[in-house]
Amino acid sequence: MGKRDRDEDINVDDLLRTLDFRKGVRDAFLGLNDEELALVLADIANHAGLSNAAFKKARSELPSFSDTRWTEYAQEFGLPEQVEDLSLEGFKTPTYWLPPSLHRSMFENVWCWQDVYREKVDQAREATSVRLLEPYLVPIIALFHGRIFDKPEQTMRPRKYSSGGGVEHEFFMIGGILFLVIELKHRHLDANNLSHLFLELLSAAEMNSGHKFSGLRVYGLLTDLVNFKVYSYNPSTRKFAFDEQILINIRRPEAATGMVDVVNKIFGLVLSAYIDGLRAILQVNHTRAKSNDFSLESSAPALKHVWEAAEVSDRKSTPHWEVALELAISCVEKLKEPAHTLQDIEERGNLAIELLTRSVRSIPRPGAFSGGDVDPPAPAEVKAMAAKIVDEKYALLIARAAHQ
Repeated sequence: MGKRDRDEDINVDDLLRTLDFRKGVRDAFLGLNDEELALVLADIANHAGLSNAAFKKARSELPSFSDTRWTEYAQEFGLPEQVEDLSLEGFKTPTYWLPPSLHRSMFENVWCWQDVYREKVDQAREATSVRLLEPYLVPIIALFHGRIFDKPEQTMRPRKYSSGGGVEHEFFMIGGILFLVIELKHRHLDANNLSHLFLELLSAAEMNSGHKFSGLRVYGLLTDLVNFKVYSYNPSTRKFAFDEQILINIRRPEAATGMVDVVNKIFGLVLSAYIDGLRAILQVNHTRAKSNDFSLESSAPALKHVWEAAEVSDRKSTPHWEVALELAISCVEKLKEPAHTLQDIEERGNLAIELLTRSVRSIPRPGAFSGGDVDPPAPAEVKAMAAKIVDEKYALLIARAAHQ
C-alpha cells in the first residue's frame, strides 16, 4: 500500500477489511507499510491485553528469524550454515587498567543498583537485567565527554543482514560511527544469540560504509551477566573474530571482583575503537584535502550534520583531529607503563585519563550542551558546581522556612 498523508487518520478496522488473506495471513500483513502494520499490531495487542514487555520478549526470543537470516548470509559467502561451526580467527583488543578509585566508585554505585533491581537470580526479565550493566558502562563512556555516546535498548534498523531486532546498547562516536553492539540475554547464551549478534555486526558495518567508514572493524559483546564474550567483524576481510571470554561469579561480592576485569576490557575496547575512529575520520579529511574540496557536502554524512549544528568558529580542522589522535595514543602509552603498586596504578591511570580528556576536548561535541558553554565542565568543576548549587538551594529553603 502507498504511504498516506501525515494528516490523514488511519482507521484500523478499514485497514483490516482491505487485507487479502488468499496468499496467507503473514503475506497479507506484510503488504502494509510500516506505519499501517505497526498500528494494526498495536491494535491487536491492545485488544488482547498484551503488554509492551511481553511483546518485546516474544519478539527477541523468536529463534527462527535470526537463524534464517544467518543461513542466507552463510550461503552468500560460503560460510557454515550453523554459526557455531564457524572457524573464528583471533583478534584481541588490549585490556587497560583504570584507576582503582574509579572501580571503587562503580562498586558502591552498583551495590545500590542491585538493592533496587535485585540480584540476577531473582530477575525474570531482560529489561531488569540490563539495568545492572548500566552503572558499569556509564562511567566508561563518560570518560569521552560526549564524543562517544550510547543508544540503549534500540531496535536496529532493518538492513540487508540485520534481523531488525533489539539490542541493549549501541556505542557511537562522532561521525556516526557505530563500533560496539552489546547483546544481553537473561537466559544462558546459545547459538541463536550469537547469530543475532553477528547479523547486527554486519548491519553496523553496512551502516558505517554508508558514512564513508567502510573498513572499520565493529565489535560485539554477548553476555548474560555471568559469561561475557567479545567478538568483532572486519568488513575488509569479511571475517568474524573471537576476542576474549570472561566468566564471573553470580554472588554479589565475587561478581564485583570479576567485573573489574570486564570493565577494564570494555574500556580497552572502547579506547581502541576511538583511536580507530579518529584515524578513519582523518582519512576522510585527507581525501577531501587531496581533492581540494572542503565543502560540507564532501564530508562524511554524519560529520556534515555535526558541522551544520556547530558554529563556524567551533569547526575543528584536520590539525585538531591529529592532536586528538596523538593525545589518545599518548594515553595508551601511559597505560602501558609498568606499575608495581596500587598507588602506581592509580597515578598512571589518572594521568592517562587526563590525556584522554585533552584528546576528546580537541574535537567537536556532537549535540548541544544546554549549559551554555561549548563543553560541559570537567569532573572536578562538576563537583564544585554541585556543592554550590545544592548549598545555595538549601540556604534559600532555610531562609524561607525562617520567615514562615
